[in-house]
Amino acid sequence: MTSIACILLVGMVMKNAIMMVDFALEAERSRQLNARDAIREAARLRARPITMTMLAAIFSAVPIAIGTGPGLRTAPAARHRHRRRLDRGAVVHALHNAGDLSHHG
Repeated sequence: MTSIACILLVGMVMKNAIMMVDFALEAERSRQLNARDAIREAARLRARPITMTMLAAIFSAVPIAIGTGPGLRTAPAARHRHRRRLDRGAVVHALHNAGDLSHHG
């Protein structure tokens, strides 16, 4: 699961970066903005969609974190209940800390 999460995270970051650069290039060409102003405008206008995408990704991990997602009750997982419980706690702790970080910045 962690490998898939890392691949998804890298993909989302790259997608958002490409969309911001594309938006900035379009603003630079069509409205003759300099590069700094274009990327600032792109960051300002793309902040909400990027935030919504990241929140959707975080909240989609909640069923896995609390152990209600599909596939968590398979036989190999049932043999390692203690380890699964610790992993679930780590995910919940990480999500809680991510919420704390957003309030400080």
